[in-house]
Amino acid sequence: MNYRILLAATLGALALGACSKDKPAAALNCSDPTVAIAVQQQLQQAITQSARQFAQTDSRQFIDADKIIAAVSQLSVSLADAKEDSSGSKAMCSAQLNITVAADTWQQAQANTPILYPQQQLSAILQGQLAGSNVHINGSTFSQPLRYLPAAPAASGTGALEIEAPGVAQLSHILTNALLPYGVKDTLIINGKPYSRTEALAFINNPNAAHPETLSPEAAMASAILNGAGLPPQDTPPAQEVAPSANELQQAQDNNRNANNSINQLWRNMDDMVRGELQNEQQQWVSRKERQCSEAAAKGSGVQADYLRLQCDTRLTNERINYLRGFSVP
Repeated sequence: MNYRILLAATLGALALGACSKDKPAAALNCSDPTVAIAVQQQLQQAITQSARQFAQTDSRQFIDADKIIAAVSQLSVSLADAKEDSSGSKAMCSAQLNITVAADTWQQAQANTPILYPQQQLSAILQGQLAGSNVHINGSTFSQPLRYLPAAPAASGTGALEIEAPGVAQLSHILTNALLPYGVKDTLIINGKPYSRTEALAFINNPNAAHPETLSPEAAMASAILNGAGLPPQDTPPAQEVAPSANELQQAQDNNRNANNSINQLWRNMDDMVRGELQNEQQQWVSRKERQCSEAAAKGSGVQADYLRLQCDTRLTNERINYLRGFSVP
């Protein structure tokens, strides 16, 4: 009798075990509102780091990183069409991530862009960076598909939100570049003289900027710098070309070699999936850099041309390093 009871209990346990194995996994809470909060925190961390790096390396000191950081806190983050997705190696959630920049912030960023990037418009800059990415822009809203696992309830003791690479890294850097012009300071030091941001925009947008003779010598120089020339006023004879010294040329070569070593190492150490997402964009950047630095070298001759090309290459490479570093932000 005892054997029969034991056998029945054993069979019952096996049956329960089989039922428990066949029990379907709990559905993922893909619409969990804390996902948007976690994404915004990740964006704020990445953009804060990138904005501060840009402000520290910007030789003109035009950017107030704190203005950009404040703007990030006002981003509107939402997920659309959130649903469970089993197309990958494991079940995750998929949704369209939408980030909307506040209207006044977006308007100011567009207005300030020529101060930071002479003779360029924000829309054109961003379109160049969208090539090869899965990010799209509609007005002031940035969107991209996102795969993620929501954070499990605290009682389960499991980890926090998990986002599939490349996650929000690429989006954070496109957003950083979109918000950088918003961070232009209210007072700018141009050629050693202080000018308000309004005055700087007038130098760019005012037709008088094309006729430096109508401005004071200081304002004419500021206008030339802001419009991308950085040259003396038109009625002043250009200075005679001065070849760099041997030490200056050696320093330029060393700086260029260090910059290229740094970007190559950064590229090699990047996550394979992120590097794949950036491959087309990186190739386009290399082509733009070669074209711009060839134009810079054409302004000189001989050793001077080499020096100008090295300076251009180093500057653009260091800017790209700052851009790429953010894709390694956890």
